[in-house]
Amino acid sequence: MVVKVKKKEKIMGADTEVTQYIPDNIPLTRERRRRADFFDIELKKMAENINKEYETLDDFVKKDELRKWWWLGSKIDRGLKSLKNLDKTDVDNHAIWPALGQYFRDELKRGFDARRSGTKKDHYRKCWLIATLPDTDWFNSWSGWDAFIDRGEQLVMSNKILPALKGKFSSISYKLRPKDYQKIAKMVTELIPSGTDSPIDIKAMNNKEIERVVESVYKDFNK
Repeated sequence: MVVKVKKKEKIMGADTEVTQYIPDNIPLTRERRRRADFFDIELKKMAENINKEYETLDDFVKKDELRKWWWLGSKIDRGLKSLKNLDKTDVDNHAIWPALGQYFRDELKRGFDARRSGTKKDHYRKCWLIATLPDTDWFNSWSGWDAFIDRGEQLVMSNKILPALKGKFSSISYKLRPKDYQKIAKMVTELIPSGTDSPIDIKAMNNKEIERVVESVYKDFNK
């Protein structure tokens, strides 16, 4: 399936709203366009409901980036589950995020980054993941989570690594900084490489192997 995204572009010196259907590598048939137009109405209504809920959100949450984006992620998850015309491929290929984000109020926008929007590094995907994945509550800042997932996407999507890291680092005696989370992710990926000619399959690793890796990272981190 494809989704509908409206963007502002300069055409002959004037700001013009341009409609794009993404991903653009899928043939835009009449039926796909029709479904995307209907789905766009659903997404807009979903975003409008979240925008209204934000108005009643406690300032304590609004002023804390981690709580704010965690809150948004939980609302996105609830909304996605209620959509009648959602195609799972739109989530898997990340097209859903810019299609939804275009309708959020200014306070819930993060700024457009062409390199990240509609990719696995899309801000709204990160919000959704931190709110829905287990064992993410040991992150104490949004920038820490942002740095970790940018460095260790495969670690986040594994259901084995985060629990082990949480078990070790959640009780550390001082507050971890964003660069600490980035360092932890870097250290783990060096021991469990995925972007090499001989990647290691995390899912195939047993719990003892995972524990040994995390224990090694923990010891080296605290040197």
